[in-house]
Amino acid sequence: MAEACAARFGVFLAHRLGFSKVILESDSLFVVTQVQNAPEGRAPIFHFFEDICVLKIILGNFLALMLEGVGTV
Repeated sequence: MAEACAARFGVFLAHRLGFSKVILESDSLFVVTQVQNAPEGRAPIFHFFEDICVLKIILGNFLALMLEGVGTV
């Protein structure tokens, strides 16, 4: 849940600061997968992913990448 919260905060901050090109890098495969695809679920964590997906559309130029071999999956 912390990774999803941090990802949302980072994308929101980039949007607020006026960045038009954003790359989200994470060592969490779950976070990257959910951000790249349409998240589905009722758990509170999915609200973070839904917020990121809305910002992804607003930004237009957005990429989510998995950092290989850095941390946990």
